[in-house]
Amino acid sequence: MTIVSINFTKLNAKRIKPLKGQIKIQNNINLKDVKPSEIGTGKGKKDALNITFSFKSNYEPKLGSIEIEGNLVYVGAEKEVKSAVTAWGKDKKVPPEIAQEALNNALSRCTLQALVMSRDIGLPPPIQLPTVKSK
Repeated sequence: MTIVSINFTKLNAKRIKPLKGQIKIQNNINLKDVKPSEIGTGKGKKDALNITFSFKSNYEPKLGSIEIEGNLVYVGAEKEVKSAVTAWGKDKKVPPEIAQEALNNALSRCTLQALVMSRDIGLPPPIQLPTVKSK
């Protein structure tokens, strides 16, 4: 149904050596854990999922990396939440619609944070930024 919060629990950025030559940047995001949860509302409690994620940008050849971990809270119907918890316990997967929403929201937040972190330690942005070309 909806993501109600996203929090970071780990932020790590390192530049290993000076930048030179061609740089290849690989970004990756994964779901690490899914647990049942509840959130309080003005009308009682709602069923939710606490989803842990990790994001990593690797700068090759071994120039540096950015690592971000965190969790998000996904609120859904009781049946949907129980189904996701069961699926995760069985084969470490959640229904595609939940995975898509969780990963897209986490990726959006992580990419913005990684952009700031890359600037602060002198690495190129982990995404292609728009440029202006004169005529």
